[in-house]
Amino acid sequence: MNTEHSTLIDHTAVAHTNTLVTQTGILNTLDRWRTEDNITKTGGLVSERAVLVGLLLLAREQSPLSLTLLGELLHRRLTIVSRQLLDLPTLRGSESTDETKVSVNRTQAAFHRMLALMDPYPKSTFARSFREISALINDRDVVRESRMRARLDKFSESFILMTVAQQPPRLRDANPTIDLAVDQFFISSPMVTGFSRGNLDRHVAEEAASGRASVPFRPVDVSADWHGRYEVDASERAGFVSKRPRSRWGWMVNVAVRVNSDATRELRAPALVIAATLSMPTENVSDAAIHLMRSSLAT
Repeated sequence: MNTEHSTLIDHTAVAHTNTLVTQTGILNTLDRWRTEDNITKTGGLVSERAVLVGLLLLAREQSPLSLTLLGELLHRRLTIVSRQLLDLPTLRGSESTDETKVSVNRTQAAFHRMLALMDPYPKSTFARSFREISALINDRDVVRESRMRARLDKFSESFILMTVAQQPPRLRDANPTIDLAVDQFFISSPMVTGFSRGNLDRHVAEEAASGRASVPFRPVDVSADWHGRYEVDASERAGFVSKRPRSRWGWMVNVAVRVNSDATRELRAPALVIAATLSMPTENVSDAAIHLMRSSLAT
């Protein structure tokens, strides 16, 4: 067992992180979204507050933000006082594997209840054939998708604004102008299987002709797309000029970072991400940059 992921977390760190989550205002926003969607809030054993605090604690340790690690953290790594702060149930004193699994399952359920309030593609991983993939793409609810993407942006913005607000005013206001560096980086989908949109119609026709789904067929995230790049292979490292393409299935994170473009050695504004959005690799980069610049005005 990794001792880094099994030690108790000091309550001071938990209390501070809880304050940061409160400062984002996102918990009230989630309640408002539930009201807009006519969803009754259920009293689950793991709250959204506990989920968000736990994820920030994992990020503080530079640990993977996996739901398994999150469930283990909330079950085994919090003091009694921290559990009370986050309204988590009292432990029975057992460290059994079964109880840990129950905690992980409850944590996953709480996370997905929260995600459902801002997920533009709730059925994205339901497809088990090319015909089902095609149906999901053709039956998109673009109105709902747009609303949920706006909510997802609002979620990200809430945490970014909270982070910027932690900086002392003398640093935030060190430069009266805002210089931005805009960039993208790729994040892979947990579903590593992808498909070609250009060949989708042909695959659908082949399935229809055969009367069955393609075999074997693994789950695929329809909301993602291929991100292509070239990777140096062994022959090039040996001195030959050759490259092989490698594509990965997932999304692009678009970020705007505040930078200092002058050469002064005086007090400089911290290089912080002040806007971020998520897009597919094939979406227009210029549109993403414009959106980032507009979002940056909020900070």
